[in-house]
Amino acid sequence: QAVMFEPVPKNIQRIREHLELNSLTDRVVLVPKAVSSAEGAARFVVPLDVDTPSVGRIIRGCEVPEGFEEIVVAVTTIDDEVPIDMAIDVVKIDIEGHERVALDGAIRLIERQRPTVLVEVLDDNLEALEVLKALNYSCLRLDDRNVLCRPAGV
Repeated sequence: QAVMFEPVPKNIQRIREHLELNSLTDRVVLVPKAVSSAEGAARFVVPLDVDTPSVGRIIRGCEVPEGFEEIVVAVTTIDDEVPIDMAIDVVKIDIEGHERVALDGAIRLIERQRPTVLVEVLDDNLEALEVLKALNYSCLRLDDRNVLCRPAGV
């Protein structure tokens, strides 16, 4: 079974359609929220010029970047959404620079289950790796964006 998070309404609808088409609704739990370090709501921007806004992201400043529109999305933590008894082998996080905060909201799961973590880390958000290293993970850069982190000694 898998748990996936998606906050953008257009994407949620498309994902639901694909889960249905591929008979995966019993194996994939879709949580229609963004992930962060706490529950609540957040300002989120999505591109104006694409049908499926896959490069949307939470914004912290006052300005909405040119070519984007702002929406408000529900926010949760991975720890609050993933059932404590669900076995988690792999966590993949690629959320446009918000990876560190998402990992902060997954600390209990990571400490308890010790999953492999595949995370997108650009040069401006290397602090995401510090969260995992503090939890005794070893990280290997796979390419210019993706880092594979596993519990030390595995």
